[in-house]
Amino acid sequence: MYEFLKRNRCVGKYKLVEGNARAYGLVGKVVCWAAVGALMEWHVTLPYWLSAFCSMASFIYAEKLPDQANAPQALIPLTEKKAAGFWSGKLLPIISLMRSSPFLLLIMLQGVGIFVLARLCQVNLYQPILQEKTFSLVSYGWLMSAMTLFEAWGSARPDWLRKTISDVSAVFVLTVVVALSLSLIAISGKEGTMAGLFLFAYATGLAYPIQRQVLNDAITDSRFRATLLSVESIIDRTICAIIVPFIAGFVAEGKTSLFLHISAGATVVFVAILVIWNSFRSGPSCSATDV
Repeated sequence: MYEFLKRNRCVGKYKLVEGNARAYGLVGKVVCWAAVGALMEWHVTLPYWLSAFCSMASFIYAEKLPDQANAPQALIPLTEKKAAGFWSGKLLPIISLMRSSPFLLLIMLQGVGIFVLARLCQVNLYQPILQEKTFSLVSYGWLMSAMTLFEAWGSARPDWLRKTISDVSAVFVLTVVVALSLSLIAISGKEGTMAGLFLFAYATGLAYPIQRQVLNDAITDSRFRATLLSVESIIDRTICAIIVPFIAGFVAEGKTSLFLHISAGATVVFVAILVIWNSFRSGPSCSATDV
């Protein structure tokens, strides 16, 4: 999608398109979640069959995509070229690209921070948080739906922040807001916890499309775009896997709020280090990559 918009000189619209697509998906989740319970009561394995059907539909859509042979030569990954091996044609150029562009590495690390926080709060710690705050079991579902709607709202309107700050600045500010919302949840009762969860979801929704725009803008060689985005995703999930065992220990000891404070503090320090690093980095300025 980014390459298509770039070729049509509309790359500035990427984060809006990305945000709207994410918002539609999130709203779809809310609608589908309401039906999952009834479907499982009718047939317990039905959601899995539906997942398999959706996977097949995705495969059919993928098969209908234009063939790479018709794409511009610059867009064909080097691994598709017979003369290039995996190491010399893929890994070495990517390492060289990241070394020559500290800003690219910085934005990738920032994206890791956002993803890890989102995964920890919305997946690993969601039920322990509500349980510690004595929410009823019935509220788990509608709170998750409300959070998803707030995230969709943020994803659908990523442009409004540009009126006051640049995309690059917004990425770091939103990361801090997401982190501080965790501390708000930790120190609050039910009402404050709800406000913190909704703020967390809204800020996360805003951050995703903006960060994707900035990251894509920072990738100067389109041949390695898919691989670099995959590397970021692998790092995201690796860090989550490393952190999860520590989460289990905190939850088991009834110290979920303490872990939220630690996560928030570590993220703020992490962002501060990235900002300081960015201020001393070599290469083009942030505004040069901010479309």
